[in-house]
Amino acid sequence: QFSRAAALLEKGLADGTLENSRRNWELLASAYQQTSRDEQSLATLERAVNAFPQDASLEFSLAQTLYGTGRVAEAYARGQAAVAKPGLDKPGQSNLYLAYLAYELQRYDEAAKWVEAARTAGGVPAATLDPLAKAVNDAQRERAALQTPAS
Repeated sequence: QFSRAAALLEKGLADGTLENSRRNWELLASAYQQTSRDEQSLATLERAVNAFPQDASLEFSLAQTLYGTGRVAEAYARGQAAVAKPGLDKPGQSNLYLAYLAYELQRYDEAAKWVEAARTAGGVPAATLDPLAKAVNDAQRERAALQTPAS
């Protein structure tokens, strides 16, 4: 069913019989994901971002899909692009996501900034933020200890 849906959506978006809307692009990307065609899903989301360059949610969906394919650095870059755009749904959650990505990439100073941005944006409970903030702080301390010459 998803393969058929993907084919119909692709055709409709290409020939104009379907509305060129964010929702239709998301449905097409999802249909590709459901059929394990991750590269086509990514390409679809990239096309959608190009069609709707100011849509932060599409950019964020692309970031999440990139992460799902193991492309963490690219996901982080797209996530940053998403939060820089106006109108992002749930900015606190988006900042939290970027904090986790930065932590995974061992960019601890950036992770700390994203944790604070998530706190400021709201919508994320302290019970979620505090353990990540502690992990980031611990990682920063460990890194600093390794860089400090022994006396």
